[in-house]
Amino acid sequence: MLALLDRGPAHGYELKRAHDDLFGDVAPPINVGQIYVTLTRLERDGAVTHHVAEGSGGPDRKVYELTDTGRKSLRGWLEEPSDLPVGKSDVVQRLVAGLIYDAHAARDGEPAKAGPGSAARTLAAHRSRCLRALRALAEAAPVRDSPAEDDLIPQPADPAAPAAAHFSVAGIGDLLRDASVLHLEAELRWLDIVEARLAQYGRT
Repeated sequence: MLALLDRGPAHGYELKRAHDDLFGDVAPPINVGQIYVTLTRLERDGAVTHHVAEGSGGPDRKVYELTDTGRKSLRGWLEEPSDLPVGKSDVVQRLVAGLIYDAHAARDGEPAKAGPGSAARTLAAHRSRCLRALRALAEAAPVRDSPAEDDLIPQPADPAAPAAAHFSVAGIGDLLRDASVLHLEAELRWLDIVEARLAQYGRT
């Protein structure tokens, strides 16, 4: 939100459109209610301020803009390392639960109830989900070869400008798609390893 406001003052619906246009089909649309909750928190923290602008043929709008405190917070956030999902996996939790479930079912002599191979079905369901996500990314609208006139990130005329300044909305969408594809492909390779190890121990 701070980065979007760094481009200039905007009201909530403009910020929603900017977010959704920027992240395209690689991120879900943001809820406008969530935007206003975030703006209220940022204003309370002194990161943004607002003034009321008269609407043209409609209701007045709160127009928000970044403060010096907000710019400082934005710079700090940009320089802060992102969290890594190391050791965090919902799939692993489900896998362990499935193994425990199968073990208890076998011990209690109720294979029909437990359905031996619960862990394998968990992995198969996750694999199917990853493959569907990959297909959806492949079928998404192709990235534009050149920026449109209404791109959110202006393209500098000076060829000596920093490389980041030449990125269009389409270019950022391309980077996000690449990241999503690589993560999904890595997840599929990890599933291959898990299934091979479970087969080795006769647990699938």
